[in-house]
Amino acid sequence: MCVGVSVAMCVAWVSAGPASATKKPSKRAPIASTVVPIAFDAPGTNPRPLRETTVIVDKATDTLAMTITGISYRGIVCGFSLRGVRPAPPVTIRLSGTTSAGSFDSGAVAVSWTPTAKEATAGAAESHGWSFSAEGHPNRGGPGWVVSIGGVTSPGPSAVPTGARCELRASRPVFVPAAGPVGYWAGFATV
Repeated sequence: MCVGVSVAMCVAWVSAGPASATKKPSKRAPIASTVVPIAFDAPGTNPRPLRETTVIVDKATDTLAMTITGISYRGIVCGFSLRGVRPAPPVTIRLSGTTSAGSFDSGAVAVSWTPTAKEATAGAAESHGWSFSAEGHPNRGGPGWVVSIGGVTSPGPSAVPTGARCELRASRPVFVPAAGPVGYWAGFATV
């Protein structure tokens, strides 16, 4: 659960390998023009890349979105592994949700890069006791580009989210089928 490290370090570690999904897209794969439900993945005491769900970019869209279910920890890291053409910068990524004590929302956190950069600028935000950190980088576990955001709050009986949403938005142009397939993933890892 990234104990003893910053949100940025946790995001970097978890997103270092979210390409555990090597399965090829099938005709039954979810499509990016819908909000895709993703189950929260918690590797526990055996660190490993978070599981990805392969999603097909079926038509041009400006938003990739997931709902995160089954959350079991007071922190979430979510992201999108674009295995095809990287979108034009900047993009924004947002993590929002609810707990039994209220709601949290990172707002639209900007992530940008130059066409030749191997790393992107990172963004951060805070909301209702939650701290967020977002970044973009080459997919270390496969082809393409990853954009991710992590959020964590202080411990407490009402800190574990009851639901969450993660959204990646392109400013220009939109995500096109050549950007995919896209790996959607969410969870938290122990290091």
